Amino acid sequence: MTSEEDDIPPFMDTETAARMCCLSARTLEGMRVDKSGPPYIKLGDSKKSKVIYRRKDLLSWLERQTVQPER
Repeated sequence: MTSEEDDIPPFMDTETAARMCCLSARTLEGMRVDKSGPPYIKLGDSKKSKVIYRRKDLLSWLERQTVQPER
């Protein structure tokens, strides 16, 4: 792990995860509903259950979003 990654908490709420991904919390929530965003953990069974994200899942998801330009 790089020292830059050391500054990122291992688990984070939607607001923090969205900032890390340069997205709004609302966009990240929408991606969760569409099942197009990064993996998340839901703590409980109700619609109001807390959602958290793992640092490693966000970093992996961001890496998969990389687009290589054609040469």
